[in-house]
Amino acid sequence: MSLFTVTIIIAIALLIKGVVWLAFPEWAERRWHSILRSPIAALIVFGLAGLWFLWNVAHLGEADFGQYKNWLLLIFGAAIVGAFFYLKDYLVIRGLSVIELLLAKVILDVAYMQPPVGRLFLVAFVYVVIIQALYFAALPYKMRDFLNWIFASKSRIKQFSFGFIAYGLVLAGAAFTY
Repeated sequence: MSLFTVTIIIAIALLIKGVVWLAFPEWAERRWHSILRSPIAALIVFGLAGLWFLWNVAHLGEADFGQYKNWLLLIFGAAIVGAFFYLKDYLVIRGLSVIELLLAKVILDVAYMQPPVGRLFLVAFVYVVIIQALYFAALPYKMRDFLNWIFASKSRIKQFSFGFIAYGLVLAGAAFTY
């Protein structure tokens, strides 16, 4: 995958999120609140995150604890399955955080050793996503509080929507400078 493709995909995702939040704020709020504690969404999101993580563990090289690959698969597999029984609350947020971190690795690998001028906007965005993913994975109820704070005011929804749209346009513009 090329840096251009990754940047355009993220730009389009930000533009879509901004437009949806701007055009349908009540729908977006209902959707987010219904997903946060949904057991079906937790099974899908955390299940995909767990499978992707286990796939990465299964493909470890010798320099990355590859000789312990089977033990790591067993331990992390048990932890993932155990999470469905013992960490039911906000499992969706934890799963989204893991997916964000795994996507960040892919994006940063694509951006590695590219000219710094254009990729800076993408890499800066990815590091912000990493920080928020780590924060919300550790304190998932804060995501609920943050979403409540955003959706409590029409002006905040508009500000975030315009922020998503603006940064999506910046990323789209940056993609064409590669």
